[in-house]
Amino acid sequence: CPDEEHASAGMLAAVGELARLRESEGLELAGALNLDYASEPVAHAGVMGKALAGIYVIGRPTHAGTPFEGVDAAQLAAAIVSRATASRNLVDQWQGVAGVPPVALRLRDLKAGYNVQTAVEAEVELNLLAFARPLAETLEALRAEALAALEDLVRAMRELRAWVEPGHTAPGEPELRSRVLLWPELVARAGEPGELFDAEGRLDPRAASLMRVRKLARAARLAGPAVVIYLLPPFHPHAAPGDGPLVRAARRVLAGEGIEVRPFYPYITDASYVAWRGEPPEALATFMPSYGQEYRLPIEAMRALDLDVVNLGPWGRDAHGLFERVRADWAFGKLPGVLAEVVKAALTSTAP
Repeated sequence: CPDEEHASAGMLAAVGELARLRESEGLELAGALNLDYASEPVAHAGVMGKALAGIYVIGRPTHAGTPFEGVDAAQLAAAIVSRATASRNLVDQWQGVAGVPPVALRLRDLKAGYNVQTAVEAEVELNLLAFARPLAETLEALRAEALAALEDLVRAMRELRAWVEPGHTAPGEPELRSRVLLWPELVARAGEPGELFDAEGRLDPRAASLMRVRKLARAARLAGPAVVIYLLPPFHPHAAPGDGPLVRAARRVLAGEGIEVRPFYPYITDASYVAWRGEPPEALATFMPSYGQEYRLPIEAMRALDLDVVNLGPWGRDAHGLFERVRADWAFGKLPGVLAEVVKAALTSTAP
């Protein structure tokens, strides 16, 4: 996994080869053992899914000296991030256990340079983890939060203006619900003109996606304030805990060591790609502008492999932080022997 958490090119290239080797060599695969980080000495069966939501925000530009005359796209994008990342409605649950809240991985305006005009456009990239919630349901929940943020911002600015400019009567805003669109709704409104999709193949898939959204928003004459929600690469499918030979072996061996096997590895992992057990791939294509063009997944090979995943690796503190570290006596002392026992038990259970 040389580029995990980015393009996952290493794992995506390996999936098809693993499926080919299984057939050509007549192998019976027990499962996929992932040696990734955890925050405590536990193992996990199954993996969470990850979707990266793009949020394109259109404002109504105005001079910085007259902020009430427009809508600042940067302010609206920040309001959406503030609301979405604190929303319980965007936290998936599995058997009463809450998952990981959304996290903003990018928040920026799209100004080319400095000026004193409020931002016309802004974009957000929002990390969404889920146990098994369908994509459409997740994006509808995000749409609700974006709409609420837009309504709250418009109301707050109207109240602020009434205080700053006593006696001023602000005109009523138009109905806002129709101004928060999902990608397929923008396509339908714009008519998906083909000439907008010809030049993006050489771009990073996230940049190409944003370019398509911006072009289609202009073609649809989408006036601000408005929000478009879509999916960006990468996408990691979820896989619920299985009951194959590796999972059974891990539970048996680790029970003897006093180590718990919990459902769903709570972080992003390229081990997601050894199975596809979720919704039809058409659901992904519906919401992701770059799918099938700059971005593809070997879904048939993933379905063919269909391996259970067990994560059993080092544990430590401060992942991706300044003092990232692992517990040395576990990682270099105890863990190698435990791994060997799990592998031995799994292979013994699959032996003829």
